[in-house]
Amino acid sequence: MPGRTRVASGLAGTFQRMAALLRWASWLLTLPVVHEGHVSGMIQVGMALRRALAVRERYFDTLMVLIPLGVGLAALGGAMIARIALRPVDEMASTARRITAEDLSRRVEGRGSGDELDRLADTLNGMLARLEGAFDQTRRFAADAAHELRTPLTVLRGGIEVALRMERTPEEYRRVLASSLEEVQRLIRLAEDLLLLSRSLAGPEGARVPVDLEPLVLEVFEVGARLGHATGVSVRVDATTPLAARGDGAALRRALLNLVENAVKYTPAGGKVEIGLARADGFAEITVADTGPGIAPEVAERLFQPFATTKKAGMGLGLAISREIVEAHDGELTAAPRPAGGTVFRVRLPISPKGDDENAGR
Repeated sequence: MPGRTRVASGLAGTFQRMAALLRWASWLLTLPVVHEGHVSGMIQVGMALRRALAVRERYFDTLMVLIPLGVGLAALGGAMIARIALRPVDEMASTARRITAEDLSRRVEGRGSGDELDRLADTLNGMLARLEGAFDQTRRFAADAAHELRTPLTVLRGGIEVALRMERTPEEYRRVLASSLEEVQRLIRLAEDLLLLSRSLAGPEGARVPVDLEPLVLEVFEVGARLGHATGVSVRVDATTPLAARGDGAALRRALLNLVENAVKYTPAGGKVEIGLARADGFAEITVADTGPGIAPEVAERLFQPFATTKKAGMGLGLAISREIVEAHDGELTAAPRPAGGTVFRVRLPISPKGDDENAGR
């Protein structure tokens, strides 16, 4: 059987560069030929490097042109895409720059696509709406405060001017001074209420400690009973439940006292005011109910605005202060008409476990 001839794949060949002359440089591959287990010859394959070098040089030249061109086109395209994508943001910024405290009615327009920019526009519009409401409320409050301050000042000035126009008896001067003192006291109370309201907006100043509500209600009842005795209004306490709430006892006392004073003030002689304390739906609920003229359901919420007015009278700052104090204690203060006539105010406060006697506030 004739022997077989094959190229030895298991034997290492040689791969070398022949560089006798640079222009004739070539790569030379040498492999052994095995016949019947013995190396009988060699196979050599060569390739000139001139064409490979030329291809490589053209490749490098192409890269030197295409890379800067590609980078430039990518930068230009990116700038155009970014300009188009950020155009709505520029429009929002332009609209926001035109919005001032004097004109908060402008709104940022969305594209209606429901994407992140539309959500941003909705967020900005919501913030602008809240700012507009706050500015309007501040303007109304400033105007109402100025009006309330002007009334006693006008009365005070008028009384003094009339007294100085001509000589008067000591008794007449005494009456003028007494009237002026009343107006000064009214101004002092108004200034104190304004200061208290501004402090209430910032939250309770005292330490947050457990406050026994039952002694607090009884204390407010005693003050209300004295006020009612002077005007012919009966003030009494319904059943009370020992409960505690966490907060500032002095501030809560002021809030409840404002409610009782308001109830006594607007209840005619012969009427009555009832104060109660009970547990309701996991809250401590304090009620102050009167048999006064009552309120319409649609104006109940408006009573808690500073210097709110109804068809019957102005409400001043007392109820506004009470609501701010209650809300600063994470509570709720509401007003509603009673079926039998009159108004009932409800204060709901989160119930807190009573602490030690030394830590309990009043």
